Amino acid sequence: MTQSIAQIEPVEIPCGIIGEPDRIASDAKRVASRADPSAQDLAGFSVRSRKRNPGHAGPDDAMGGLDIPAMARGAQYRWPADSPNGYWGTGWQPWDKLAGVPGDTKSVFLSYASEDSAAAERIAEALRAAGIEVWLDQSELRGGDAWDTMIRGKIRGCALFVALISTHTRARSEGYFRFEWKLAVDRSYHIASDRPFLLPIVIDETHEADARVPDRFREVQWTHAPGGEAIGELVARVRHMLESAGQMGGEAVPRAETWSDDLPQKSLAVMPFANLSGDPENEYFSDGLAEEILNALSGTEELHVAARSSSFYFKGRATDLQEIARRLRVAHILEGSVRRVANRVRVTAKLVDVRNGFQLWSERYDREMADVFKIQDEITLAIVERLKVRLLAHERLTLPSEGAASLETYNLYLKGRFYWAQRPHGIAKAIEYFKQALVRDPAYARARAGLADCYVTLGSWENGTVPPLEAMAQAQQAATEALQLDSRLVEAHTSLAYRTTHYEWDWDRAEAQFKHAFELNPNYAVCHHWYSHFLTALGRTEESLRASQRCLELDPLDLLTNVHLAWHYQFSRQYEPAIEQCRKTDELHPSAHFFPAYILGLAHEQLGQIDRAVEELQIAVGMSGRITYAAAALGHLYGCYGRTAEARAMYEELSARGKEGYVPAYDFALVCSGLGWKDQALEYLAKAYEERSGWMTYLKVDPRLDALRGDARFHELLRRVRLAS
Repeated sequence: MTQSIAQIEPVEIPCGIIGEPDRIASDAKRVASRADPSAQDLAGFSVRSRKRNPGHAGPDDAMGGLDIPAMARGAQYRWPADSPNGYWGTGWQPWDKLAGVPGDTKSVFLSYASEDSAAAERIAEALRAAGIEVWLDQSELRGGDAWDTMIRGKIRGCALFVALISTHTRARSEGYFRFEWKLAVDRSYHIASDRPFLLPIVIDETHEADARVPDRFREVQWTHAPGGEAIGELVARVRHMLESAGQMGGEAVPRAETWSDDLPQKSLAVMPFANLSGDPENEYFSDGLAEEILNALSGTEELHVAARSSSFYFKGRATDLQEIARRLRVAHILEGSVRRVANRVRVTAKLVDVRNGFQLWSERYDREMADVFKIQDEITLAIVERLKVRLLAHERLTLPSEGAASLETYNLYLKGRFYWAQRPHGIAKAIEYFKQALVRDPAYARARAGLADCYVTLGSWENGTVPPLEAMAQAQQAATEALQLDSRLVEAHTSLAYRTTHYEWDWDRAEAQFKHAFELNPNYAVCHHWYSHFLTALGRTEESLRASQRCLELDPLDLLTNVHLAWHYQFSRQYEPAIEQCRKTDELHPSAHFFPAYILGLAHEQLGQIDRAVEELQIAVGMSGRITYAAAALGHLYGCYGRTAEARAMYEELSARGKEGYVPAYDFALVCSGLGWKDQALEYLAKAYEERSGWMTYLKVDPRLDALRGDARFHELLRRVRLAS
């Protein structure tokens, strides 16, 4: 039975601003249709509306009239004195009686600052195209009891609350969107922790640490959609969250296979913790706190943990967590923040399953600074428990507090590690910081292991600026002292294995040292990297490739790890793959290091592409500050292809530098070999053996020495470094 208009229970209808008669008429039509859907010829009615004064926050005192055609014959609507931007029926009813907002819907509520309306519309369109219901307010004026009532109903009933975060929301200390955020946060406390509800989306370069948002927002996983380009993974993320909450029904959005389907369950990336202290000096502290947790977790074989350099690659970049997970091949991400004030510290941490957006665990710690190592322990143990990581019989979880130093010493150690990662040019500063740490605490084993890493790279092919006899003696002393303090320190064991490889050429002993390091920590990426060097030197190409690939699995975004794979291809004489890997590395780290240009030059030389080889090696020489092995490679190239004067000039440059400092004899041997000076080249190689040059490790595989291989003196050198019987 159809109601007459007169029988309709009065309802409230928020209206738009003056100048939107179509919208008001549409609202009135909905009222009328509830009474008689078949009515077509209802007369108009009069609406009295309070006008807004443009640019003024409140209503004018003046009243204006507006006649609007509608389908509600005889209905009288008026403004109540306390409601500035709605028109009302003669009675009062909650808005959801009209708007149809049930207690639980499948809609997404999209909240945004008015300046971000274009981005909000793009996101809404993309979601709707995927069959997802979106509520998007597009009115220009908000506020008043009627509007507030409607917003409360929408947020109370939505399945997912999406908040757009931008420079505009950061700049505005007041705004209606902040009222919406508060309502959503309040509701979130009534929702089970395993059901997703809040979804902050950053639409520009705003960093989470700088955003002015409720603390509750920081407890959930954020998504990035620059400019509101909500395509692909963003839509899939929203859909998956709705599915997880049981709010996607039917077949409107069929479930498709995604990149996350084959991620290993027990895999994790520990992101650098955001420094909220305002002091840039605390960056080392916040980074270090995360790094120590990462190091502790990486010591378990069952848990795949992305290496530090790959996780920290995203520091300062507005990258969505799902994109990070996709590139690092992990299913879980641990992120957090650190705020230091005087002798107090607040650490927040949260563990997110990026496959579905669920927050598995979160905690906030307000402690004295002296308790920071205990905080690291508690976070580490919480992750092990949540991911149900089992320790094998020979494993022991080494917590960050074990062997901990003072905060000042620890900070110096972190700075040393930071510069060691920038080798070869950062080595000197790394040594300086490790030594400062040891002045404060001579028993700090990890600082001694850091020194060992520095000296072992100074004495190997990577740097070549210190005579190996000197550098490797210091490396052995530092590593041995570190192990006397902590026998399970994997960094020190790995340094000794690398030293044995490049200095003693005791291949059986080196392999045993590497294997022992793997037993202590199967996920230490540097060990896989250096083990690949060992295997390359012996000509065990396939094993070396597997070690390089394992290193990339653990540390897929690290510059040195990526360029090492190109190095592997070069010395296994696979020049096309070497070139391709250098290109990939340059895309990942544009112009960040001379290594890609160096390997490109070597590869193009072997392919006979001389002009390109010269171009790349000249770049490498310039970017490296004329490091000797790059200069020698260019001199060798010049000599091989008839550019004798340039090759001689390079030889003279190295000779002049050798009078002021150390220049490896191996570098002279390369230039002489290119010039066809066979006897001199072999004499220099014999001298390189006496120097214990790290380059002699690759005597068996370096293609630049092929012209010398038929000589008995060369075979004798191979025998002396135990690479031939």
